[in-house]
Amino acid sequence: MKYWKVTWHHDFREEPVTLFSEIGEDGYETRKIQEYRDGRLLRTDGADETAEIGLSEIPVGRIEDVAAQPEFSAFVISKADFESMWNCASRGTYGHRLAPLSGQSPTRILGTVESPSSNR
Repeated sequence: MKYWKVTWHHDFREEPVTLFSEIGEDGYETRKIQEYRDGRLLRTDGADETAEIGLSEIPVGRIEDVAAQPEFSAFVISKADFESMWNCASRGTYGHRLAPLSGQSPTRILGTVESPSSNR
């Protein structure tokens, strides 16, 4: 399994700003968490999909390709960090705000993947 945290840089009020994905060896998501600006968390393992959250119907591809898109920042995270967010999502929120004061979600980032042409 692989575990990703993808930050989506946008101004849409009703869309998630952070996506956490557990990805199987076949490239398909097996579980996903969506984090919203208001601190709300939604999660799915495919058995409980809704209009707001569902697993990707196609393989997710390479993290480098996601990171090459200017609207995304992509990170590899640990299984333990994904599980921690999964457990938070079972309660529906992560505290009372999007993330700690540092601006990062409560994950230990193992690797940042950015476009080679990116100067972030």
